[in-house]
Amino acid sequence: MAGEDISARCVRVEPYLDQANCPTIAIGDGGNEVGMGNALESLSELDIRPASSTCSELIVADVSNWAAYALCALTDWLDNRTMSPIVDIQSDLEHLVRNGAVDGVTGASTATEDGFPEHAAESVMQAVHAILLQGNRGDHGLCQRDIHPFV
Repeated sequence: MAGEDISARCVRVEPYLDQANCPTIAIGDGGNEVGMGNALESLSELDIRPASSTCSELIVADVSNWAAYALCALTDWLDNRTMSPIVDIQSDLEHLVRNGAVDGVTGASTATEDGFPEHAAESVMQAVHAILLQGNRGDHGLCQRDIHPFV
């Protein structure tokens, strides 16, 4: 997304998508993530080198990690399981930084996600959990339309 080629530090996951015999879900926030080929026409207007791989369903978010956390909570909720408690995301980020990770936007070795302040993810997840807890799992309400055909 920032114009830096990081291919040498990444593992190719496209073969997994190509070989999947089920629907695939990908999450992206900057255009360079696996699956963002679904939005290639829109991304071609930006000054980035977009990913070309595609998936069955693409989730676009401000921060990919946040969409992944929310997707996990939603699948728990849809399966009538008790939603996982909001994990200590900040501790996980600190662990990643200790092991060489950097913020995806700033490039700084900080326990932040895409330039957002510390603990922002936990606030987002508290909101996601609150919304899901208000929902009725019996008929899936609006969620069924949003994630069809997977429900």
